Amino acid sequence: MSSIKGIFFDFDGVILETEQPGYRSWQKIYAEHGQDLSMEQFALVIGTHFIEFNPRTELERRLGRSLDWEAIERRREQYQRDLVARQPVLPGVLELIQEGRRAGVKVAIVSSSPRYWIDHWLAHHQMEGLFDLVMNVDEVPIPKPAPDLYLAALARLGLKATDVVAVEDSPNGSKAAARAGLFCVIVPSEITSLLKFEVDFPRLDTLAGVTLQQLDRMKTAYQSQKMCSVVAP
Repeated sequence: MSSIKGIFFDFDGVILETEQPGYRSWQKIYAEHGQDLSMEQFALVIGTHFIEFNPRTELERRLGRSLDWEAIERRREQYQRDLVARQPVLPGVLELIQEGRRAGVKVAIVSSSPRYWIDHWLAHHQMEGLFDLVMNVDEVPIPKPAPDLYLAALARLGLKATDVVAVEDSPNGSKAAARAGLFCVIVPSEITSLLKFEVDFPRLDTLAGVTLQQLDRMKTAYQSQKMCSVVAP
């Protein structure tokens, strides 16, 4: 019997590949202004709310002038939405959600994205009724890597951190899970794989074929290893 009582999924890059479309939309804007935006630069945006790198200010810095961002963002966001609309749910996600629900596990989304964005794409993929909770930055306006979103989700669902597995793709997401006391599995995207992960959680290439039992074994092994490292002389 699994010891897991909750699975908390990040949204962008874990349930749906929105990061590549985001990058391509910014690439397009930069190209229109005769500039290039590398994937390594854009990777700094993921999960940071433009704290580490702001593509707007960077483009203006290169051009030496201000831009009409209201008009630019309308075009960029529409282009991004068009690209995201073509993306399938990432491999293994639906299967793991369904297995968890059959086993009575609480399944939640814990994301730094706004609610409208998450709801739109859940509806697009007919996934609205699959989650016990959607915790988002509108409810807890302190994004990852702060642990607040995870702590709020635990409180709302009445779960202990040690009973939950988080699934993240970014350094800030995994850091938030760690700070909240959760075990986390990291499934990096093409973009976030370029970043440095400070927390030594297990990494997977994909969730395809991953079962609840496998996650439970990984969680137990990780927690045992941590306990041994604490008591070792």
